[in-house]
Amino acid sequence: MATVLCALRSLAPLAVGLALCTGPRAVNAQDLIEPEYETLLDEVNVSGDVFLGIMTGKSETEVRPDGPVMHVYVWIPEERVADSTARALCVRIQSIDGLYEAALSVSADTLKKLEEKDKPGRYHLAYETRYKNEFGVRHANEVAIHAFWSENCEAPGDSVLVATWDRASAYPHTIWLLLNNPEGRALLGEQRCRSLEAVDRTLIAYDKVCEAVLTDSTTQLKVHRWDGIEFQAIKTINLERPVDHAEPAWTASPPDSSP
Repeated sequence: MATVLCALRSLAPLAVGLALCTGPRAVNAQDLIEPEYETLLDEVNVSGDVFLGIMTGKSETEVRPDGPVMHVYVWIPEERVADSTARALCVRIQSIDGLYEAALSVSADTLKKLEEKDKPGRYHLAYETRYKNEFGVRHANEVAIHAFWSENCEAPGDSVLVATWDRASAYPHTIWLLLNNPEGRALLGEQRCRSLEAVDRTLIAYDKVCEAVLTDSTTQLKVHRWDGIEFQAIKTINLERPVDHAEPAWTASPPDSSP
């Protein structure tokens, strides 16, 4: 019988040994993904990356280990997974203070086993962390997920996927992009990015969040940075999403761009 991993909560004053699986779904041990690496640094490793990932869901969602297991969810087009010769799905994870980093590499064959039955196109990636006590509790916008396709996960690929820590998150019509832009103002499309506020953590890895509402035809996102005179394009992101089978074709007005 496969070993099942989940968080256990004692139900006192019931009989000793009775427990309840809570939070994310239980994961079979053989479905856990071995990280390419996972580190918790004593000193900040300053990143030179401008773009740290595209995510969806509630930014205030709590991120914490479920027992020893971390749960990441990624939306992937069906044709990518169906192609057994496809390049690897690469997932980079980095905390806003730059201290926690992890990386996953998942083959198309492995992904075929990880699609969620009730959310077609969304894949549940679970890995066992070595830092369940040190990680603590963070919010979703404090732990960036950058999911992309690449032949070599050391280098960013040419297309990016939408990811989330939020198990309850619906199909990604609205996304937020995490950006490292300490010099000043930035835009995602025509929408102004806002600065993240430091609470207990120093903003090192990234300091901006840019929100956008997507249409069914959105396949590219453009990031601009203010150079003191005008906004200059600094990044074009090719975006991939699966077809939304649950809802009809959808469009919406962009969010308020006021600062």
